[in-house]
Amino acid sequence: MGADPGPGVLHQLSGVIAHEQGNILSIEIVEEKSPETITYFEIDLPGDPQKLVQGLKALPIVHRVALVPACSSLRPPGHRRRHASF
Repeated sequence: MGADPGPGVLHQLSGVIAHEQGNILSIEIVEEKSPETITYFEIDLPGDPQKLVQGLKALPIVHRVALVPACSSLRPPGHRRRHASF
């Protein structure tokens, strides 16, 4: 995900994730430079990831969101929750 850098950005992003009942499994802030900070989230999500994508894109601080394959595809068999990585 690409978003504005600065204080409070992570708080805004995690608020949208919490609203969709997402559980953040990992966060990696890859680059923190103006005008955009690149952040990867791995999220345990009970619902449709597209609702979360729409919610994140609605934030004025967010420049772009991409759903990518989850790093934790090694979950135990029978693990039914969806994982979304951005």
